Amino acid sequence: MLSRPSRTGFLPNFSIKYMRLIFTPRFNRFQTINSTQAWSLFLTACKTDDSLGKNPMTGKYVTVAILGAVIAQIVEAILLSS
Repeated sequence: MLSRPSRTGFLPNFSIKYMRLIFTPRFNRFQTINSTQAWSLFLTACKTDDSLGKNPMTGKYVTVAILGAVIAQIVEAILLSS
């Protein structure tokens, strides 16, 4: 028999292992995260914060690569429009 949802709409017996990482008590303590953890959370839809590894430089490389691609597209659009 399924248990009834509480007033908040969540099942009381819902296991934490099925919750998104950002909603778990272990993660949600307003701690600072580095760019690698932020990109891991973004790319895995908040399932894990270590999918890109533990090295903080990895997140910086991803940020620079995406920023470089955006700037290249803007420059290309400006040059080809004139």
